[in-house]
Amino acid sequence: ADEAVKLLEPLARGQTSPEGKAYARLMADLLRAHVAGDRVDEALAAVAALEKSGGGAGLTQLYYGLGRLLQKELDALKKRGDSAGLDQTQQAYQKFLSALAESKSGQTFESLRWAGDGMLALGNAKEAEGVFRRALEAFAGDQALRDQPGAAGRLLLTRISLASALRGQGKFDEASKLV
Repeated sequence: ADEAVKLLEPLARGQTSPEGKAYARLMADLLRAHVAGDRVDEALAAVAALEKSGGGAGLTQLYYGLGRLLQKELDALKKRGDSAGLDQTQQAYQKFLSALAESKSGQTFESLRWAGDGMLALGNAKEAEGVFRRALEAFAGDQALRDQPGAAGRLLLTRISLASALRGQGKFDEASKLV
C-alpha cells in the first residue's frame, strides 16, 4: 500500500484536468491503496476526488472497503474516548454508507445488507429501512443467491433487521407483521 501511494499520489496531484476514465481509474487505485494502508483521511479525500470525476468501475466495492475502514476507525475512536473525532467519523461513515447503498453498479446483497446494518447501528432507522427493502426486493427472488449455502438464514436476518429499522421509527404494527 505504501509503495502504491508513493507512486500514485504524485500522478494524481499532477493532473491538470481531473475528469475522465483515466483519472477515475487513477483515483480508484489511490483509494484502494489508502484503504489497504488504513489511511482514513486520505481515503476520504480520494473518494471526494473520485466522485467529482464521475465515479468509475467498481465504485460500490470501493465504498464497501472504505466503509469497513471507517468502521474500524470508529472502534478505535470509541476506545480512545475521542468524542469529537467519533462524531466527525460517524458523519463520514453515514455519508459513505448512503453512497454505497445508492450505487447501482457492482451492488451485491451482502453490500446492501452491510450498509443497512451500519445505518441501523448509527441510529438512522429510516434510511436503513429503505436499504433493507431494496436488498430484499432486488435479491430475494434471485435463484443464484438462494442456491448459496446459508442464503435462507441471510434473507431471514435481513428481514429481522428490517423489522428493527421499522421499530426504530415507531412502526410497531408493520414490524410485528413482518416478524
